[in-house]
Amino acid sequence: MISGPVWESFHKNLSSLKGQ
Repeated sequence: MISGPVWESFHKNLSSLKGQ
């Protein structure tokens, strides 16, 4: 599994998309 700032940014983007 990917870990690190890149994975965090990706997850945050997914959350933002779901929030909209």
